Amino acid sequence: PTWGGGVVGARDATEEQWQSAVDGLREFCDLAPHIEFCLECHEGSLMEDSPSTLKLIRGVNRSNLTVNLQLPLRGEEWGKSILALGPYTTHMHIHNWTRGFGQGEWTFLCEGAFDWIPVISRLGEWGRTICLSVEHADHNGRHNPWETARRDGQFLRQIRASCTD
Repeated sequence: PTWGGGVVGARDATEEQWQSAVDGLREFCDLAPHIEFCLECHEGSLMEDSPSTLKLIRGVNRSNLTVNLQLPLRGEEWGKSILALGPYTTHMHIHNWTRGFGQGEWTFLCEGAFDWIPVISRLGEWGRTICLSVEHADHNGRHNPWETARRDGQFLRQIRASCTD
């Protein structure tokens, strides 16, 4: 696995592990139907690409199980990920990189090489409210998190305005 102890990636999981995950998630969803549970898509987990995430979503089959989409997903272009997981997405970790989509070092959203507006616009096609959150605000120690909050906050307001026009 790429992170965390005991984490099993989708490619390495056994059928028993998949079923255990489905059963456990279904139990959580049923115990608190008024709470939304969000699966964070992340390489090295059962939610590392669209097919594996959909396997869990469809297996659990509960409306309160949604997706925290963290692009890029393993082996996918962002459009494919949005097409597959957009209907289930309620949260998104948003990053930007110095050299392009998932390439280079993390940097401020407004200074990165990737344009997030088409992604957010496409997600809006499903009519869901989506929470965008900036993760790793220090960009691996390269920037002060307060400066990131100042710059990225302003940029997120611009994204919101452009996607609601």
